[in-house]
Amino acid sequence: MTFSTRKSTLALAAMLVAPAVQAQSELNMPQDSPMMVAGIDAACTGIAESAEDPRWAAYPTRIEFAGGYNQWLIGARVTVASEASDALFTVRCGAPWLLLKLEPGRYRVTAELLYNQAAPQSATISPPATGQQRFVFRFPEVTGDN
Repeated sequence: MTFSTRKSTLALAAMLVAPAVQAQSELNMPQDSPMMVAGIDAACTGIAESAEDPRWAAYPTRIEFAGGYNQWLIGARVTVASEASDALFTVRCGAPWLLLKLEPGRYRVTAELLYNQAAPQSATISPPATGQQRFVFRFPEVTGDN
């Protein structure tokens, strides 16, 4: 095998592996800017007047982060996995809502706070057939006193 052929083979192998690596990496989501994450429309939002943006009603799944006094929390790491336990993606959301346009089915969602020692929360969710459904991840130990 020549150096040139070997280099081309390594480049091709890297291209084939890259999508799998990207799917498992963690993505910092910008606030109020919809984007595609692993082929799924997503948005990180919910602060002030951006919570009233009519675009957000088009997302069937709204994941919220709340503390012990029902206050919204920001700065969560969220992993969404298929029912078969295959992690689809992990994102960081610096706002109290993560909006998703998931395909019908069941998903395992795990949320953990980045700036607090609260225990991670997990739930199995199913997007609604119509409308929008809220899934609230509560971190009761976060009261504002800590």
